[in-house]
Amino acid sequence: MKLKSLKFSESITKSWNVEFQKLHPNINLIVGRNSSGKTRVINIINSLANLMCTIKKPLYDSGKWNIIFEDEGTTNEYHLEIDDKKVVSEQYVMNGDTVLKREKTGKGEILAQEAKLKNMAFQVAPDHIASFYKRDAIQHPFLEKLYNWGYYLRTYSFGSDLGRSNVTILNEESSVNPKNQNDAVSILKFGKQKFGDSFISAIIEDMKSIDFFIDKIELAPFDRLLINFIDGTPMVISIKEKGIEKSISQADISQGMFRVLSLLIHLHYFLFSKMSGNILIDDIGEGLDYHRSTRLIKLIMNKSQKHSNIQFIMTTNNEKIMNIVPLKYWCIIERKGEDVKVYNKENSPAVFEEFEFTGLNNADFYTSDFYKGEYISPSTCEEERSFD
Repeated sequence: MKLKSLKFSESITKSWNVEFQKLHPNINLIVGRNSSGKTRVINIINSLANLMCTIKKPLYDSGKWNIIFEDEGTTNEYHLEIDDKKVVSEQYVMNGDTVLKREKTGKGEILAQEAKLKNMAFQVAPDHIASFYKRDAIQHPFLEKLYNWGYYLRTYSFGSDLGRSNVTILNEESSVNPKNQNDAVSILKFGKQKFGDSFISAIIEDMKSIDFFIDKIELAPFDRLLINFIDGTPMVISIKEKGIEKSISQADISQGMFRVLSLLIHLHYFLFSKMSGNILIDDIGEGLDYHRSTRLIKLIMNKSQKHSNIQFIMTTNNEKIMNIVPLKYWCIIERKGEDVKVYNKENSPAVFEEFEFTGLNNADFYTSDFYKGEYISPSTCEEERSFD
C-alpha cells in the first residue's frame, strides 16, 4: 500500500496540525524552512507504522491520524485517535466498507471472513492498537495489509551518521533488523549471504554513479577496542577505493561518503528482497557537495521509476536538491504557529503551472514565495538570505 493522503493533529498542552492531500505514488519531496515540521512529518508517519507492526505502546500523549492508502486501485482509510496514551477511537474502512471499529473502552466490531462475513464483537486493552492485536490471517486477512505497510516501511535520517560511529557484535546467532538505520553492518552481512556477489556489485555500481569509486566492500574486525567480547566479534564496514591498495575502515570513511554507502546498503537490501512500501529519507543529501547530492537524488528518482512498488517521501531545505526534483513531486510546508499549510500541484495547480513559464529555477519557486502567489524577485531573496 502507498500513502495517498495524510492528516494529523495533536493537542493536549499544545496543538499541531498538518494535512497532505494526493501524495505522489512514487516520489514526494517535502520542502520547508528549519522548524517548519519536515522531520516531524517523517516521525508522524514512522510512529504510526511502528504501531501497525509491533507491540509498542503509543509514543504520542495525544494525536489523531487520518490516513488514506492506495492499494492496487482500491482505497483504504485508517483512522486512529489517541488521548493520554490510550486509544479513543480506531476505524479501518476498505472501499467504503467498515471492517474494524473500536471505542475508547477497547470494545469494538471486526469483520470475520470465516463467519460468513459477519461482524464479531471484541475487546482489547485501552492502550492497545486493535489492528495489530486482532491480526488473524484466517478470520481478518485484511489487517495484514496494515501490518505489512508498517513492517516494510523504512526511515533514514540522512543528517545523522547512519551508523558510522557504531560497531556490531556478530556471531553465529546474529540476526538482522532491516528497520535499524544504524546497522549497515548486519544488512551488508545478510545481504551478501542471501543474494551473493550481485548484491555487493549493485552497491558498488551505484556508488560509482555518485563518483565514489570503490573496488571492494567487506566486513572487518574493529581492532581499536581494548575490550574482549566473549559472545562475538565487533565488526565494521571496510572499503577499498580504486587505485588505493590499503583498505579504509568505517571510522576513517568520510561522513558524507559513509552516509551514501549506508543508505545504498539498506536500499539494495530492500530492492533485492523485492519488498514494497514506503521509504522515508529525512534531510536527503545533507552534508554532500553539489555534485554528489544532485547525483544521489537523480539515482533515487531513477530507482523510483524502475521500482513502482516503492513510494519515496523525502525532506530537504537544500536548494541543490530542489533544482533537480521536478515541481510535480514537491510538497512545500509552511508553519504558522500550530498550523502547517501544505502547497503542492494538487491543491495549487494554477500557481505551479504558471511558474513553468517564468524561466526561473525550481529553488526560486520556493525562495521567492511564488508558491503562495506572492512573487518576490530572486535578487531580493538573496538580499534577505544574506541577513539570516
